[in-house]
Amino acid sequence: MTYRYEEYLPVGLKECTNLYRTHRFIFTDAEIDQCMQPVYKVEGRNLLFF
Repeated sequence: MTYRYEEYLPVGLKECTNLYRTHRFIFTDAEIDQCMQPVYKVEGRNLLFF
């Protein structure tokens, strides 16, 4: 069974409204078949931003 947690987190503010701009973030232990993005290894964990 694969773990997956997803939420929208603030990444900045809109200049005209001062409301948050959000992006979807996913935390999972699923395997990735093919990745074209750089993968960062930090404290034994692989991090991928796309």
